[in-house]
Order: sequence, then structure tokens, then C-alpha cells
Amino acid sequence: MLAGHDEEMPLTPTDVETALDWGTAVARRSSEVPRRRRLWPRSRGFLVGEGAVFIESVAAGPWSRHPLFLHRWTAESVLTPSAEPRRSSGCGLDVLLPGPRRSDDAFRFRGFLLAERPAGERRSVVVQQRRQPGVPNPLVAGLELQATLVGQIPLVVPRVLDVGALDHGTVRLDWAVEEMLDGHPVPLEGTGDALAEAVQLLQETWIRTGTRHLPLRAGQRDRALAGWTALVADPPPGGWPADVDAGALTARVVALLGDGRGLTVGVTHGDPSVGNMLRMPDGGLALVDWEFAARRHVAHDVAKVIRSAPDPVVFAGELGCAATLRTRMESTGALPWPLQVAAALLVFLGEWRPRHARSVSRGRGEHAARGLRTAVRLVDVLTG
Repeated sequence: MLAGHDEEMPLTPTDVETALDWGTAVARRSSEVPRRRRLWPRSRGFLVGEGAVFIESVAAGPWSRHPLFLHRWTAESVLTPSAEPRRSSGCGLDVLLPGPRRSDDAFRFRGFLLAERPAGERRSVVVQQRRQPGVPNPLVAGLELQATLVGQIPLVVPRVLDVGALDHGTVRLDWAVEEMLDGHPVPLEGTGDALAEAVQLLQETWIRTGTRHLPLRAGQRDRALAGWTALVADPPPGGWPADVDAGALTARVVALLGDGRGLTVGVTHGDPSVGNMLRMPDGGLALVDWEFAARRHVAHDVAKVIRSAPDPVVFAGELGCAATLRTRMESTGALPWPLQVAAALLVFLGEWRPRHARSVSRGRGEHAARGLRTAVRLVDVLTG
């Protein structure tokens, strides 16, 4: 997530050094990041916060209170120095936000070029380690799709300015430089309205860019059913809502996963949660962080939007479908819209066990259990 921060991710000394080292390497490759030797001394001092690395002038200036760098729930700035010692680096970026590691070999971070630059020249940089040197990250394909959408859809999409890959030591990195949009994260009180607007704009995007209808793949069905069966048989503590009849709901789930009708396929962002939305100065809505963009079942994006709503169950109950999309579905004999979203949620739940284990290892077991309860309730509402 880039538009504000939902959780703090304490940085290890290794994370800090890696981000600065890789940021320096990428800056040397990209013409979109100025060579610091022309503008500043070869090295600058970087401060370390709970979840960010940044130059002192940024922490001391107005950027420290910019909504982009405020914790979404506490409104505390992530650009607040901790007791960590100051670092010296030639990195050309002003702020670095390392993301959570999905594994030891999947380090990634987002950087920003802010200081002394007008709005139109600020840059956002994303860097991801490849798990396998010869296999590009999904980021690469996502950027290619993102570049085709700029100015073509009703959502504001940042321009991709430079992309590349490089070998650095024993690892291979994919990286990109984008324009930094002059928008603000959606405030908490505006979340519901922004999400409803996002669903409408996403549907307009699918109408403009074209759709087709394909059933779930056999592997998706099998994983979804296996994950659901495991959740019903042995839910983690607090992972199943007590007022949902497991037997009745499972019967509907089995019927849905066995239904061979198609689901709508089109351009998707991959993670259009409120944390990846920006409200632009003209009132428009922007989506950032397109690293998981792909052509897939569009209900995937709708399910992501629903799960970030203040009350996902109420939001799902009010879910609508644009007339043009509904006509396309009916003409091809596709699954009804609510069932498509339920199927997307079931595909997501197919991988609940590793996600839950990862959350528990980070001390977020209660949060993960709440997410499972919500997902089950959503499937119940959408298939009822």
C-alpha cells in the first residue's frame, strides 16, 4: 500500500542497508533520478524511523505531515526518527519505505524523490527482488499493462517513466520509476464513498477496455474447495462466525465451485483497496501501485474493494452492476454478478492457511482471524 500506511513494519538493520544500497544502484541506472554528485555531496545522512528511511530535510519539513506519510489509523508520521543510528549513503532517493517480506528472498521497497522539486517532477520508485533470477516479478507485466491505461480510463493512473532490471551482487532486481501523483490518501470518513465510486469507475473501465467470459480453471476450483474444506473442518481460533451454518453454506459453496458458467475477465488492478487510492486536487480518484495488474476475473478487484470497506458485509449487500456489464453477462450465460464475487472470494480463501500462518508469525493472528470471519460472512451474503 502506498497511499498512507495501515500498519507499522519495524525495519531491521539489514532492511535499512539493503534499501539504501539498492536505491543507490537503481538511481545510477535511471535518467529519471538525478545524479546526486551534481546536486549534493557524494553521501547524505539518512534517518531511520519505525517503517521508513529518509533524509533529515524531509523529516524537518512539511513532508513529515503529508497524508501520504501518515499512519492511516493513528495519524502519526512514519517520518519520525527512532533511536537507530544515522546512516550515510549516496542514495539518490529522499524517502524509502521497505515493504513486508513475503519471504527472505522477496525484499522490496518503494522510494520517493521529493526534496526541492515541483509537483510535476516528483518521482516514485519501486524495487523488487526476483525470487528466481530468470523469472521477472509480476511487477514487470503489471507495469506494461499500467502504461496502456494512462489517460484511457476514468481512473487516474500514474505514468511509467522508466523501467529496468539489474544484477546487484547475488540478486537480480526489477525496478520502475513513475510520476508521483499530486493527490492525498482517502480520509477515513470518506472511505465508503470512495470505494463505491471505485467500483463504478472500475466497471466503466471494463466496459471501455473490453471483457470476455471464462470459467474458473480446474486448479483454481480445486484449491478453493480444498481451502474451504480445511477452513470448515478446522478453523483457527475466531476464524469462523458462530452464527453462520457451516453445512448449509458449504452446500452452496460446492454448488458454486461446480458451476461451469463463465466469469467476466478484463483488465484488473490487482489490489484496489482504499490504501492504493488517492483523491486528486480536481476531485478525481487515482489508483496507484499497479504491480499486480493483469487480465483476470474482474470480480477479483471487486472482492478487494469490498474487503477494505468499513463494513464489508453491508457494502456487499448493496453491490450493484452496471447495466452494460450485466447485459454482457446475460448474453453469454455468465454467472450472476454476486456469485462471481463470491467465487473470487473463494479463490482467495483457497490460500488462507499460509496467509494466516504468516500473520500469526507477525503477531497479527487476531487480525487474520477477523479477516477470515468477514470473508465467510461475505460468501454467505453473496450466495444466499
